[in-house]
Formats: sequence, structure tokens, C-alpha cells
Amino acid sequence: MITDEDYMSLPSPNISIRPSGMVNWGQKVDIICSISTQHLGGEFTLIKLFGYFRERKSAVGNSATFTIVQMDFSREGDYFCLYETLVSNRTFISKGSTTVKVTLDGKDLLKINIKVNILFI
Repeated sequence: MITDEDYMSLPSPNISIRPSGMVNWGQKVDIICSISTQHLGGEFTLIKLFGYFRERKSAVGNSATFTIVQMDFSREGDYFCLYETLVSNRTFISKGSTTVKVTLDGKDLLKINIKVNILFI
């Protein structure tokens, strides 16, 4: 069972997205999780709100990069990350980062919709 005690020594991670802003269909997107702590060597977990996406990666230094290879509808949404590390045989888990929103560019979606409709005429 995780208690408030397990959270007290780790700050919340930072989260950023590259590229920032809206992304195009099929575009590669990187979500970067990082933390300022002396307890390195842990793992980051990236979680999508209101979805079934959860991925874990070992930290490289104080960060980890999660890559969406090809952006599509299923990847659109809000993401946050957690950091977990082992210190003196005890597991510590950070509270969640703020969220970043991954959004498809509406103009790109309109092009896809028009192409699909033309195929069925």
C-alpha cells in the first residue's frame, strides 16, 4: 500500500512535448519527463488521462523520452508522468507532473476526411 510518506522526498517531475503546439497526422512526437532530484537511476511512467496508455522507461540521468512514432487519433489527449526510485531498499514514487496536451492539427484532419469521402463517391 502506498502512503503519503512514500511521496515526501521526491518532487513532481516536469513534462514537455516536442514539437510544441498542434501536430500533424503521422508526425513523430516526443514527450520528455525529467526530475530534479539527487535520487537518480529510477523509472518514469507516462500515463494518458482517460485512456489505457501507460508506458515505463528507465531514466537516463534525470530524464526519459517517450516517442509516439506516428501520431493518430488514438494518441491524442492529455499525458502526465510519475517518477519511481529505490532508496535504501524502499520505493519512492513522485506525485504526478502537470499534464501536456497532444493535439492533432484540425486542418490536417479535414484533409484526411476529404480524401476518405472522395474514395467512397
